[in-house]
Amino acid sequence: MNKKERFMNAIQGKPVDRVPVSFYAQLPFLVDNGVSNYINWVKNTNMDGICLEADNFYTLLWPGQLKTMSDWKKLRPFKKDDYYIAGQVDRARRVAEGLKGDVAVYYMVFTPFSTMKRTIGTVGYEDVDRQGENSVVMNLWRENKKAFAQVMEVLEESNNILMDQLKEVSGIDGLFVSVQSCEKWRHTAEEYRKYQTPFDKRLISYAASKYDTNILHLHTFQNDEINNECWQDYEYHTINWRTSNSFGVDLKGGRDYFKPGTTLMGGFDNTPGGVLCKGSEDEIKSFTKKLISDAGDEKLILSCDCSLEGNPADEHLRWVVEASEEYSQEKE
Repeated sequence: MNKKERFMNAIQGKPVDRVPVSFYAQLPFLVDNGVSNYINWVKNTNMDGICLEADNFYTLLWPGQLKTMSDWKKLRPFKKDDYYIAGQVDRARRVAEGLKGDVAVYYMVFTPFSTMKRTIGTVGYEDVDRQGENSVVMNLWRENKKAFAQVMEVLEESNNILMDQLKEVSGIDGLFVSVQSCEKWRHTAEEYRKYQTPFDKRLISYAASKYDTNILHLHTFQNDEINNECWQDYEYHTINWRTSNSFGVDLKGGRDYFKPGTTLMGGFDNTPGGVLCKGSEDEIKSFTKKLISDAGDEKLILSCDCSLEGNPADEHLRWVVEASEEYSQEKE
């Protein structure tokens, strides 16, 4: 079977000849909208699937300033021909075409709150001291929760237009839906359920109306405590999460923590200190085979906790693919 068949079979719980591999990272986008970088990376690493990150589109391409609530109230939904939408669809379409249907291609979409915090941030992330006192986005939310929700509804409409266009034009295989901002310093569990969960669930539902093999990413930072119970009742059949932090659930534990029949995606620490960056060939292959042995080789996709950091060498990712192949052969 080819890479795409292997990846999609794992998501759908069908037989695979080996466990598929799919990492994701933020790649340089200044040339050719990042298209050639993604295509070359997939080919150089021999991965079975790729999730295209938003890269240059993490922050809104809006002509005015977006800092104060007064600024945000001027925001209007993007149209399908606006570059913020059309540029994302273009890169997804051309990557899918460039990989010629041999590799599964997914595109990352975010909740409105995530887009707001990244747009406010100076380097793509929100300004924050990790305790919340100096968080611009949280101060805006506290200032006027009703107005904040109205802005999120505008962004939600733009999100839906993006997903419409991805389905109609791009030829990708599904969406990588990222829910975020469940940190305890940011919201209590009750606040999150009241103010964020409705947007999360509508995003997941709308994505499911376009594709039936989406991946739900539970985004957390390395050292933050989170209210992960807020995500327990979400709809999903494939889950990607950080197995190496306070979430408290490793890849094997995911079999019991998540709903029965869930396809698990992850296992590798995405940070510069993780085995993907620091490990030797033997270390990476041994780690890979143990992940498969512990979690089981059905309904499993080997991936990272979150977007890869530290720029691991392409050959390190190829070793993961090779280890998956070796595990399958050794099992026989």
